[in-house]
Amino acid sequence: MADLEAISALKNRYWTSVDNHRWTEATECFAPNAEADYPGSRLAGRQEIAAYLETVLGRGPLAHLCTRSDVDLTGPDTAQAIWEAEVHMVDKVANLETVLQVRYEDVYVKLPDNWYMLSSRMRILESDAATPPRAVKGDCGA
Repeated sequence: MADLEAISALKNRYWTSVDNHRWTEATECFAPNAEADYPGSRLAGRQEIAAYLETVLGRGPLAHLCTRSDVDLTGPDTAQAIWEAEVHMVDKVANLETVLQVRYEDVYVKLPDNWYMLSSRMRILESDAATPPRAVKGDCGA
């Protein structure tokens, strides 16, 4: 049970770091040799993942709201999980707000000091809850 809680806390720390634009902290949730498969990009290693996150998500406020989680231990030091979330994003450069339904398929590895994401695959789900981008009115905050 402690391992499942640690993995859930890790994903929460990742989302909180991304939502607050703390790119280094977010990528420290990944194993050093991690891979990420995000829409339009396949990334290898923490540096590539950090650069992607900052470039794609660093243009305005965002929030991940977890709607589903399913975590399974696959061995004493390995696990896999499916997470679904509603992601609210504001692009202050393009002056657009978007709400997406996404699914993450993650693989985890337990190293001597902690659990880490070894791979993460994110896909945008087709859903009535996903809203097309719309112009933002007024100040959106930081």
